[in-house]
Amino acid sequence: MSKKPVIGGAYQHFKGKRYYVLDIVWDCTREKEVVLYCSRIPLSKAKYFVRDIEDFNSNISKNRSDNITGQTKRFVLIRKPQNSEGEEDRQ
Repeated sequence: MSKKPVIGGAYQHFKGKRYYVLDIVWDCTREKEVVLYCSRIPLSKAKYFVRDIEDFNSNISKNRSDNITGQTKRFVLIRKPQNSEGEEDRQ
C-alpha cells in the first residue's frame, strides 16, 4: 500500500510542472481511493486530474527523455501546507 500524498501540498511532476493535491477521493467505478489534484491556483483557472495513489507515488527512470527534473518519483513534495497559525500541518 502506497503512502497517501499530503492534502494541500505542492508537488513537482518529473516533466517540470507543479501540481496541488486537493484531496483523496473515492473512485466508485474502480472501488479505490485516488488523488484529486490540480494544475494551478486559483482553482477557477485550474485543470483537475485524478490518479491512483500507487501511480502518483510511482518510481520513474532518471534516464527518461521527458524527465527534465532528474527526479526518481513521478511526483515529489516541494511544499507542505501551512495551517492558520503559519505552522506546517502534521499529516
